[in-house]
Parts: sequence; structure tokens; C-alpha cells
Amino acid sequence: MKIAIIGGSGFRSFPSVTTISDICIQTPYGESTIEEIQFLNQQLYFLPRHGKHHHIPPHQINYRANLYALHQVGVTHILATAACGSLRKDLQPGMFGTCSSYIEFTRNRKSTFYDHFIPTAIHIDQTNPYSAFLNNHIVTSYGEVPVSYQSDLTMVVTEGPRYETSAEIKMFGLYGGDIVNMTGYPEVVLAGEIGIEYACISIITNFAAGISPSPLSMEEVELQMKESNQHLYAIFQKTIPRILCDGQ
Repeated sequence: MKIAIIGGSGFRSFPSVTTISDICIQTPYGESTIEEIQFLNQQLYFLPRHGKHHHIPPHQINYRANLYALHQVGVTHILATAACGSLRKDLQPGMFGTCSSYIEFTRNRKSTFYDHFIPTAIHIDQTNPYSAFLNNHIVTSYGEVPVSYQSDLTMVVTEGPRYETSAEIKMFGLYGGDIVNMTGYPEVVLAGEIGIEYACISIITNFAAGISPSPLSMEEVELQMKESNQHLYAIFQKTIPRILCDGQ
């Protein structure tokens, strides 16, 4: 088993880990740079999806290159993190969650490795797009860390980089969405196409438009992620050994 962690907004690096090397990988879909790290005496891979300096906006991320690069180094399981807005008043900033489904509202993203039917195109089932194996271990770790959490969330994914309107948020709630994010798709689909188990640790950073009493800002998201990162590290410390032990 090889585990990779994809870091989102507010989670660009691990504290007190040894970076073995930065690996620049050429893929059929472009170039991607990933970090080989030592964490809990285990070799892992870390990929900050927005870049080390948080310079790549959601709609410009080369998702296909990132996922294929992880595939090329042999990654079998991905733990992704995502800063999310809440569509429900009971899902408050600072809470954590896992996802069981998504609703996609992106427009201009390359969301598949199969651009042609030659030699074949694969239509992957999305009844359960997120790994139950990974989700179960994440939820167990949530219960051992002093955080509030909820499992089985539906993530709505928008194009960005703008935030959503209050009318859109109202519609997403009527559609069955629980949280909103700009990067969860197409990562989960691309991972599924190449056989990598994928789960998302969702961190609620703010109430969405129309629910929040104030205008939304990136500073609000970064501040909440900074406050949540200590718990996030603890969750990784508990989850990764479980995954490795259970997968042997």
C-alpha cells in the first residue's frame, strides 16, 4: 500500500516531517510536482493541490496530471483534505466530515482520462464514489480526537474561483447538498478511473452565502484552517497507521 495526502487551502505542508525529495513527474497530461515525505516512520506522498505557495486557483489546477503522477509512483490510497462551506446551520465552522456522494456544478474541467473510445472508454460506477474503507478509518479517528464531525455528507462542487450566490446555495440545499467546495471534483472521479481508493477529509471553514451573517472571504477560510490544522494532524496520526495495518 502507498498512501498520498492531497492538501487543500490552508494545508500546504506538514509540520515536523522529513521531506525526502520533491519529485517532478512528467505525465501524458502535463507536469506535476509531489513531495516524498517521512511521516510516522512511513514513506508517504504529499501533493499541495494549489501549489506550495497557494498560487493555482481551483479552475486552473491540472487535476489529471496530479492524479496520474500519483498513479505513476504507485499510490493506492488517497486522503484528500478540503476546506468547505456549510449549507446547514448545524454544520458549523470547525467541524469535520466525510463524504459519501457529490453533486457537480463545474464547467471547464478535464474530468476523465478517457477522451476517446479507442482503445476503450471506461464508464465507472459512481453509486459510492468515495472509499468506504478509508472513510471508516477516518471516522474512527474522528472519535478519538476532540472534534465534532458528521459522516455521509454530500459535497457540492462549483467552478470557482468566485464564491456562490445565496440563491445558488439555497438551490444546492434543495438538491440535497450539505457542503460546498471548489476542488472535490474531478479528483474523486479521476482516482476512480485509475483504481486509487479516495476519501476526503472535509473541514467546515465557514457558512455559505445567505447562511453566513457576513460576506465571505479567503481570509476567513485560512484562519479557520489554521485553527483546525492541529486536529487534522492528529487525525492523520491515528488514521494512517490503521490503514496500513488493516491493508496488510
